[in-house]
Amino acid sequence: MAQIVQQSKSTEPRPRREAGSSIAWLWLLWLIPTAALLVAIAAYFGWFYLDGIIPKIHHVRWELFTNWAGRELGDVLVWWLLVTLAGAAIFPLMFRLMSGLSDRGYTLARAAGLMLTGYLFWFLASIGVLRNEIGGMVFAWVLVMVLSLVAWLRWSDRPSGPELREWLREHLPLIIFTEVLFLGAMIIWAFVQAHNPEINSTEKPMEMAFINGVRNSATFPPKDPWMAGYAISYYYFGYVITASLADLSGVTTGIAFKLVNPLLFAMTLTGVFGITYNLVRARGQSRSWRVGNRHAAIATGLLAGFFITIMGNLGTLLVEMPYRGYASNTPLIKDVVNTSYFNFWDVRDRTGPFMLKNVTDPATGLAAVHLLDTDTYVSPENPIIQKYVLAPDDDRDGIPDWDDTNDKIRQESGNKWDYWWWFKQSRLVHDKKFSGGYEEAITEFPQFSFILGDNHPHVLGLPFTLLIIGLATSLALRPTQLDKWEVLLYGVFFGGIIFMNAWDALYLGLLVGAEALRRLMHNGTGGLNGFGELGRVITMETRRKLNLYLVGPVFIALILIFAFSDTLGDGLSLAEILIGIILVTPATLIVNWALDDNDWGSVVRLGGSLGLLALLLYLPWLISFTSQSQGMSANLIYPTRSQQLFLQFGIFGLLILPFIFQQIGRA
Repeated sequence: MAQIVQQSKSTEPRPRREAGSSIAWLWLLWLIPTAALLVAIAAYFGWFYLDGIIPKIHHVRWELFTNWAGRELGDVLVWWLLVTLAGAAIFPLMFRLMSGLSDRGYTLARAAGLMLTGYLFWFLASIGVLRNEIGGMVFAWVLVMVLSLVAWLRWSDRPSGPELREWLREHLPLIIFTEVLFLGAMIIWAFVQAHNPEINSTEKPMEMAFINGVRNSATFPPKDPWMAGYAISYYYFGYVITASLADLSGVTTGIAFKLVNPLLFAMTLTGVFGITYNLVRARGQSRSWRVGNRHAAIATGLLAGFFITIMGNLGTLLVEMPYRGYASNTPLIKDVVNTSYFNFWDVRDRTGPFMLKNVTDPATGLAAVHLLDTDTYVSPENPIIQKYVLAPDDDRDGIPDWDDTNDKIRQESGNKWDYWWWFKQSRLVHDKKFSGGYEEAITEFPQFSFILGDNHPHVLGLPFTLLIIGLATSLALRPTQLDKWEVLLYGVFFGGIIFMNAWDALYLGLLVGAEALRRLMHNGTGGLNGFGELGRVITMETRRKLNLYLVGPVFIALILIFAFSDTLGDGLSLAEILIGIILVTPATLIVNWALDDNDWGSVVRLGGSLGLLALLLYLPWLISFTSQSQGMSANLIYPTRSQQLFLQFGIFGLLILPFIFQQIGRA
């Protein structure tokens, strides 16, 4: 061993700095989002004004916040306490489960606690053991706490008292920062939502009806509020958790509807922060708690939370603000912003040809419409204007705002940004078909969803998908494969995000990929082994006796998959049974191979186990669920154009590309 170490030292081109030291300067990055947040809060409360930089807003007084806090802050704190208790109940279990993370899952404990508590409550209520009552919810929470403590006490390799104190001392800044961040984000966003409290637009009434349907059902599946006598045929797990918090806190459904939004906002922010923190702390190889740079981890985590949760896409900066004239006095930029500039981005309602109304024809002196592309004037009754887009002209001087150098108008009017201007940022992409015309795509992002306040399943699932990402990160960073009980918990969490939003089943690929990455990093071969064994098992050269034991369970599994996927129509058909008979032999051989302790077998085994567990653990839901989706297909007819892809995701590319170039240079 000493020779190996000596050889490693002698062949090292230059000494490597301690893990994390190369990014110690990143602690300064917390200044960026923190300063922006403080400036926004100060401007919001009228401590100073940002006229000419951002649209002028109604500056409220401190009394408005104190008035709101006196009426509603108590409900916010009750919800904070409930989710904190859920996180505390499961944290001993998370400390053991997420051994690959520096914080041992602390920043994701609330999401894990809510999901596991919600699952046990829902499952026991679905099979008739519990009723949909407060007592059943409390029982589920106590059950999670007991299971968590049992898992801790039965952990033979659990940390000793001094080791736990060392972990706590090392991570106390993280714990304090996480708690302040979570509570502060929840209170601030609840106050923001208080300015838009109505539940009467988009799909909010239907979502509120689902919550009422859950609260008014004695058992599960809950009653459908739209079709009497039927159960809700939807992925309603997020509404079960919301209804449970509403019942435990004693608030009305309307209050619960508005409280779950700031809760999701805070959980998403702290979830992104925690995952990024753990990635930075994972730099280097050490068994000590002190891995990576703590300041850099906190700063980078905060910056990531800002980019994912608070920041939007580039549509406002590159399209909306120039369109409304906020670059008309900026050197160099003002020469670029013109009709061709907006046509390049091709954003709906921001693409020419443009026109100006309420202008005077210089030739006739009559009211006219100015067509900017041809510099001609036509009558307001001319039907040709239907093909044109109205250009902004706040001061009505006949000059589009993007060419108007009169800053005073924008400072005094705030440019009259209409209430729904921000909604357009979720419609930046409209794909051009090869056959002509456009196909609009809804490209929501977290900040848009939080502002809109629609509690769609994909919004309810945001912090829980981060939990899956955290589990995948922990799996990739740990040295050993998952134990059976850990696979079971992974199955609960993976099935839970499908129950929240069925499209999140795609996260199975992330979990399987994490296991493949773990194997790749630890096998020392530079690749994944096991394909050779697959060939021998498929030709029945090995373990023939095991195939006889496996064929029955495999056939039953195939039939269950056909029955619940409903591939050939309603119910289980004779054709599906025949297909099962045909597939049972190759499927049995593949299962036989997957049971081997090889890289590819381990990856397939984990994917199959998680899929099967999701099917079995959430069977009461799958029985009552029918999907209107007809599956997925490749988008070859109307591809997304590069400039609109940049508007949506370009900010991340600007951050990632320098890192990629740096890694290429190092390689």
